[in-house]
Amino acid sequence: MAANPKITGTRPRDISILYHLWDKVSLTTTHIHKLCFQELGRDSVYKTVSALKQRGFVQAATYDFGRKGKLEDLHFLTRKGFQRLQQSGIFELEEAKFLTKNAPQLVVDYAHRVGIIDYWISLELDIQRQDRFELALFVPEYKKLDNGNNITLKCVLANGKPLSVRNDSLFIIRDCQTELEYLFLLEIDRGTMPVTMSESLREALQNNIAIRANLESKVIKIQSIFSYWHEAIKGLGKRFQHFDGARIVIVTSSSQRVLNIARSSPPKPAAFLISYFTELSAGAFYGRYAEGGSLRSTTLQQHLFLE
Repeated sequence: MAANPKITGTRPRDISILYHLWDKVSLTTTHIHKLCFQELGRDSVYKTVSALKQRGFVQAATYDFGRKGKLEDLHFLTRKGFQRLQQSGIFELEEAKFLTKNAPQLVVDYAHRVGIIDYWISLELDIQRQDRFELALFVPEYKKLDNGNNITLKCVLANGKPLSVRNDSLFIIRDCQTELEYLFLLEIDRGTMPVTMSESLREALQNNIAIRANLESKVIKIQSIFSYWHEAIKGLGKRFQHFDGARIVIVTSSSQRVLNIARSSPPKPAAFLISYFTELSAGAFYGRYAEGGSLRSTTLQQHLFLE
């Protein structure tokens, strides 16, 4: 058996894996394959990640339930891996801090984390395939903003009651031609998240999977906070002060939920809706736009030009 390859500056794919683990905090083998091994098979991913783990640069959280089934491991960057990334000199991380984050314990939280990263990667890959737009920022719920705050939007309603909305991610897309920026709020529908596992595992963890979020109520809360937008974004920092509002991206596998949200959404601001099993499989730029209670198919680029 050949010796494990030495991790050096001449192996940019290894450094790329370490960078994406630093950036996204946790990745499955499938995620790493999409990001770094698009032209190669999964065996190449397993071998490379195994070598990184043996060198102490990467550690894994396992979700093995024996005969009941197994989910993909979540891989995390170790402090040693972060130091190796800094030493590479490829990425400017001098001011960056090593971020540790506990692995999700509940299966539904695992699926939710994976769902956020699925969309993040899909969006990045779609952005790379075109020239006009760029992804200026993507901040998931499990990371902090540059000012140290989380991405929760807060305001006090006219009746004096506080309203707090923590979306699953904030992201900014920049139009390179016009220099305009667009802010999006991402919401992964917990109630319909697909979790790949054996049927026996699904039955054994039914109480776990049964956790549901009332997506329609969440969207209404988000819509309500737009009436207090400038107060709500104060906690996000100066980077966000020039936005007068945001668009909502909802990833769900339920066509009925999509229809219900479309009917409940006022004309402004509207939601950009994505069906998990259909449009997202074609890329993050494909979806349906809710306007005045109706839906129409569009791409994210077209959506940005609707105003």
